[in-house]
Parts: sequence; structure tokens; C-alpha cells
Amino acid sequence: MTTGESLPQSRSRRDVVLYGFGALTTGALGGRLQTLAPSPNDGGLPNAGESSPGAVFVSDAYRQITDLDDSAQIERALADARERNIKHVILCNASYTISRPIDLAGFDGLTLRGNGVHSTKVHAADGVFIHTAITATGPVSNITIEHLSVVGSAHDDVTEPRRARTFDAGGFTSAFFFRGDRVPQSPYPAIRNVALRSVSVYGTKGLPALFTGVRGNATIADCFFDNCLDVGFTFNESVHFTGNRVTRSADNGVSLSRGNESVVCVGNSFEMCAFWAIWIGGYLATGSGNGFRDPSAPGPVSVTVVGNVGVNMGFGGVSAQGGPKNFVISGNSFSDLKRGPVGHSQKGADQVGIGIYVTGHPVAQPEAVTHYAEGFVIANNMISDAQLGGIVLRGAKNGMVSGNLILRAGSFHRADGKTVVTVDEIDQNYGIAADALYSESLSNITIQQNVIIDDRKSPITNRAVWVGAASNATVANNVATGMRTALSETPSTLITKSESQRPNPQQVPAGTQLFDLTLGKPIWSNGKMWVDASGAAL
Repeated sequence: MTTGESLPQSRSRRDVVLYGFGALTTGALGGRLQTLAPSPNDGGLPNAGESSPGAVFVSDAYRQITDLDDSAQIERALADARERNIKHVILCNASYTISRPIDLAGFDGLTLRGNGVHSTKVHAADGVFIHTAITATGPVSNITIEHLSVVGSAHDDVTEPRRARTFDAGGFTSAFFFRGDRVPQSPYPAIRNVALRSVSVYGTKGLPALFTGVRGNATIADCFFDNCLDVGFTFNESVHFTGNRVTRSADNGVSLSRGNESVVCVGNSFEMCAFWAIWIGGYLATGSGNGFRDPSAPGPVSVTVVGNVGVNMGFGGVSAQGGPKNFVISGNSFSDLKRGPVGHSQKGADQVGIGIYVTGHPVAQPEAVTHYAEGFVIANNMISDAQLGGIVLRGAKNGMVSGNLILRAGSFHRADGKTVVTVDEIDQNYGIAADALYSESLSNITIQQNVIIDDRKSPITNRAVWVGAASNATVANNVATGMRTALSETPSTLITKSESQRPNPQQVPAGTQLFDLTLGKPIWSNGKMWVDASGAAL
């Protein structure tokens, strides 16, 4: 028998089958089992109690006539693997129906696998709602789950980024849920080195996979998530999210959130997510929360976001909110970024539809930043058709934005689909905006060698680059084509609230730009007087 074959139907229900590199073993269920694999001690059978190099097949061999579903069958197989110190447990049937979580507590070095991502499926029993399909309620380490699918109860045909979903009775909140003792003030067990590889999740009501407080590596690679919420990571020692595909999420694509360290997000693709393709932000609020919501904290530290693709997002490409530190966003492609998902309150806020959004905390008060987004490189990204703007910096310091290509930023109407965006609206239809309204929250920022193009027949990108009165800002060698307003690489030096606060236009260099909060628009000195974008004197 080779890996993945089903058991012969004639085999007794009391038989136990172990797979060990081509060898089969049988024995009595509930007794000590022996393998036919040769013992390294004497070349024959191993001594009683020795570990087997094999694998337990979760088949009808573990079923009892009183079982109502497959939960007990799986539990008996796992118990036998623990007792025998077997390191592979194989879900060899095409489908498993469970009424309670599969608990991997107590294992070290276990691989739980199916016959293939499309060949082994785990379902909830009819009408039964389960918090999670696979978890660990006690300590585990070095766990790999691979080559299987978990099927939830969503039945929507989602055709545009949308938050709301419809579910049948039963199903799962989450497919995979591992919470360990790195969560602050944690009552949770020690969980170390957990990996998902080549698994698929469809239609969960909550996060399809949540890794939080994991020591060592928290890894998800080559997996597919469809019509769920966001894949989530918090408070992990090291995160690897690589080669995955996320479609039709009712939230972000992946949330590499607060408390994470050493985060790698490389080579993933995202399509039709309600919010951001990739979230590398924090969550700062009062209280500790409960359920899935762990304590609040600033954004992650030491993050690489490289080579990802996001298409048709409700909010945008990457959100680096809440003060992440030491991060690189490079070589990504984001396109068709909306001013909010269908039916969501953010739809009318006119603050989304952005390629890359960087901000400190609090997001709503960047003039009073307590946690800066700090130490970052945003380089060589491709951002096209972002309905609000390409790149935003707010509450940030010690960073560089370089070599990015931004195409067709902005939209003709605001999010309501009726209000026309005018040429003097500084917070709409931009290539790169470095916090014009709260520029004191920016310092040591370099914006250089970016290319901003609007090739529409009637261009609607208002301006290529806007930099407020940042401390030590360098804006140089950017290229703009097709803007409504000519490129200016001179950072604004003032934000003023009234005409009386403006400096004498004849005493500042021609081209000096400031934002007048009373007028609600930028104005310029022409060397003689202050004028607006149309050239009209003020």
C-alpha cells in the first residue's frame, strides 16, 4: 500500500494500520502495537514500547458502531499515535464530518495530513456550529498540517468587495486556531513551531486561520483561503506567510498584526477582499478584549512585504497603521483599489482607495502621535487605479519612498458616486501625499525617483506629490505626467488657519505652498501675492 491508499474493506474494525515508509503494521486497538518495519537493534521486530517510524491512518479501523460522526474515530487515532509516539497521522478518507474540534494537544513533531488539498475534506456535522476545526488546547510543538481542506457554511456568490455574508446552519468560526503563551498576560499553553502547508479553507464565519502567541515559527505556505475573513497573526515570534492565495475575504486578505516580530509576507496573491490586501498594523484600544481579540498593542516589528499581488480591493493594497517599525514594502503590484466595499459605512468616508497607507497611532489624530510608523522603505511598487491615491504617509518618520510607479490615481467622483472631485482638493486624487494637514507628524522623509502618470483622456489626478511642513523632508527627481496641477517638489512650510497668519507673499520664495485651513485648500505665493490653483488672487 502506498501513501494515501484507502484500507481494504475486509479489514477488521479493531485493526490498526500504521504507515512506515512502505511498511504496514496491524494490531489490536487499545493494545500496544508493533510494526513490521525492521528494528535497528536486531534487524527483526522492535521491542514492545519502542517508537515506530510509521504513520497512523485514520480509517474505519478506528470507527465504532455507536459513532454518530468521525470525531471519536479521529480522537482514537490521535490517542494511539500519542501512545506509540507516531509522528504521522493521515486522514485517508475523502471526507470527515466532525462535531467537535480536532485537538492536537500533547504532540511534538506531528504531521497531520490528508490525501490532497482536493481529496480530503473536513466538514462540520449537519447543523452543528464549531469554534474551530483543528486546534491545540494544551502544549504542542513542531506541528505541520498539510494536504487537506476545511469547508465552512458560507454560500454567497461574492462578485465585488463586500463585508456581509450569508451562512447555512452550522459550520466553523475558524478552521485552524492556535493560541500560545506569548500573548501578554497569557493563560494559554506553550505552542511552538506550527505550520500549515497546502491546505484550503472555504466559507468560515471568522478567521480561517489564527495564529497568536506562537513561539518559534508560525508558518502558512502554499494555501488557499476563499470567502472567509482575514488570515490572522498576533504576538508571534516569527511569521512566514508565503505563496498563498486569498480571495473574496470579508475583511483583509491577511492581517500581520500587533505584537508580531520578524514577519515575512512574500509571493502571495489577493483578490476581491473587502478591506486591505495586507495589514501590517497595530490595534490600540482600551481594555483587553476577549474571544479572538487579544490585548491591544502597536504594529509589528521587522516586516518584509515583497512580491505580492492585490486586485480589486475594497480599501487598498497595504495598510501599515498603528506604528509598525522597521518594515520594507517592495516589488508589489496593487490595482483596482476602491473607495470602500459594497454596503460598508467606510464607503462614504472618502479616506480609502489607497495603494499603501502608512500611519502612526492614533490614526484619527496624527497631530498627536504616540506611536510612530518608523524606519521604512517603500520602493519599486506598482500601484494602478487607486481611487483615492497612491501612497499616504501620516505619523511617520525615518523613511524612504522611492522608485514606485503610480498610474491613474484618483476618481472623477467621491465615494457617493455623485460629488465631483475638484482640482484644489488636496486630500483627493493624488500620487503621493505626505500628510499635508498634520505635517508636524512627519520627519526625516525622502520621496525620490517615483513616477506618477495619468494617461486617461481627461486626467483627474490632481497632483503627483504633496508634502506638508515635514521636518527634514527631501523631495527630488520625481516624474509626473498628465497631472491637473504641475509637480512641485518644494515641501510646504506652513499650515495656516486665517489670512492674518499668512506670511508676506513677497518675502517668501515664489512657489512656496501652504494649506489654508479656513479656505480648505492649498495656496501658493507667486512672489507678489497668494493665489489658488487656478491662479486667482486671494
